[in-house]
Amino acid sequence: SRFTPMRDNRFSVVDFDGSDDTIQTSAHDTLADATYTFWAKSDVTGANGGLFGHGGVTQSSFHFNYFGATGGARFFIGGNYFKKWDIDEQDDGQWHHYAIIADADSIADTKLYVDGVEQTASLTDSSGSPDAFTQSLTIGSDATSGNEWEGSIAQFAVYSDLKDSDFVYAQWSKGITVDYSNGTNLSAYYRMGDDTSAVYPTIADSSSNSNDGTITN
Repeated sequence: SRFTPMRDNRFSVVDFDGSDDTIQTSAHDTLADATYTFWAKSDVTGANGGLFGHGGVTQSSFHFNYFGATGGARFFIGGNYFKKWDIDEQDDGQWHHYAIIADADSIADTKLYVDGVEQTASLTDSSGSPDAFTQSLTIGSDATSGNEWEGSIAQFAVYSDLKDSDFVYAQWSKGITVDYSNGTNLSAYYRMGDDTSAVYPTIADSSSNSNDGTITN
């Protein structure tokens, strides 16, 4: 991983190489309702790894092009307990805003927004049940190591409640440079280098919760 300062645009990103790059945090270590928002881009049209997770594929993990040929995006809360959306943005090489409204008790009520617009699920598997987390939030993989994701991420935030469509649209419409640090129910917020209170390999948590992340590569 590496910081990529985008000084003209006033934001920073971390690039993940899909091999061994992750950010391990101490945030969100127990299965519970959450909203994840972030900006990401990738041009990987084949199989890609987990963009984030909590110990493995079945523990609240989000994927682009899961198993390659199936494409789109998937969010797992448990084994045989996931939702799939046939989006196109996941591998077009452009920046997009994503929001996952993760209802810990109901995969049916879990939602994905891309660029402020709620997406229609193409598949919902509710035959399983939620899986407890085995680790805190990892960014760049669905676990501490293995199944790494390739692409770039900026402005990764986690909230402890289920945000509504107005919140998601407002956050997207403000763009990639906005500061989320005063957000309500903000559990963790990673500005990927814009917060200068920490230096590499630490990624500062810009919320008030001190859940700093550590880059490994």
